[in-house]
Amino acid sequence: MIQILFFNGWGMDESIISHIEVPSNVLLTEIHSFHQYQEPDIDKEANHVYVIGWSLGVICATEFYLKNKDRITNYIVINGSCDSFSREKGLPKRLSMLTARSWNEKNRETFNLKMNGCHMTMDKVSKRSVEDQKKELEYLMQNKEVVYSDEMKEADSKIKVYISSEEAIFPKQNLERCWASQNIELLESKYHNPFISTATWMEWIQN
Repeated sequence: MIQILFFNGWGMDESIISHIEVPSNVLLTEIHSFHQYQEPDIDKEANHVYVIGWSLGVICATEFYLKNKDRITNYIVINGSCDSFSREKGLPKRLSMLTARSWNEKNRETFNLKMNGCHMTMDKVSKRSVEDQKKELEYLMQNKEVVYSDEMKEADSKIKVYISSEEAIFPKQNLERCWASQNIELLESKYHNPFISTATWMEWIQN
């Protein structure tokens, strides 16, 4: 059996991946709402375990990978940083603080359009409240301002990093600096959310 542990992005829920096929031999564990985070379990029956971290979900995904590296087959990083709110290698904290302070329905709509482009549909948008999303971002800034770049200085054959060709949420050059020692591949998708065109989870773990 294959287990995929998907660490979702900030403010998200399962809506953003609900269209992706989960094969019968795959156990999908989706993790979101990191202000209520509880470390997930690796299933005892799993022969192959894949960790996928996307966006700010990469913070907890990297933490989980480093703690459970011996059990992990591969760690797939998508448009996210191992240095979270770093000015040079992550999402600048000042920008994140401004986002939290001004977060409302109008700004959320702008963010969703920037993240998904013209492919945004209401069934793919998070159903969580503005207030809940704001609490999560504040929690991450206060409790997860972590720096893992020292652990990532050496090339790790288990890590594969994907960055959208026109990434617009994180500064693209910051992501490239963060994962400079790892295997980086540019995605054809120009949006922060690359799952719009994903049909099955096998696309991510078989590359």
